[in-house]
Amino acid sequence: MRAAALAAVLAGVTALAACTADAEGRSVGDTATPPAPSHTAIGTDPVILVHTNPRGSKMMPLNARLQWVEDQSCLIVIPATSWPTSTAIPVWPEGTVPLRASDGRRGVTIPTGEQILDGDTVSGGGSWIQPDHPAHAEFTPPAGCRGHDTFFIIDSTDLRRM
Repeated sequence: MRAAALAAVLAGVTALAACTADAEGRSVGDTATPPAPSHTAIGTDPVILVHTNPRGSKMMPLNARLQWVEDQSCLIVIPATSWPTSTAIPVWPEGTVPLRASDGRRGVTIPTGEQILDGDTVSGGGSWIQPDHPAHAEFTPPAGCRGHDTFFIIDSTDLRRM
């Protein structure tokens, strides 16, 4: 009985291998295109990151102050608490555009039309991303933001200025 079971398992594995190889023995399915980047950089002064993931997460709350770091040309958020980090590069929801106000402050206009500028407090939900994790290696900060290596991907459903 054991021999019959082993033979059945081997036959199944052989059939599965045959289904995943082409006529020349190459694996089928290894040619999948890599996923599209989940964010894009837009604007020049400031440059902001905007995520293209239509699924919101709201896994973690965000209550932070938006800050323009002049010498780095970088918009960051400084969370009210220092966990998990003391600063992060915001990755704004799709439809957010960079903004330079008439008084020179930098910020963004979010999809609802509300403006969030340097010094304003922002509230919302989203996810912390550490790009040193292999699953998030695609995340790269804008050129001037090299001193900040954590990202917060902001969900659009409850994003607001406080």
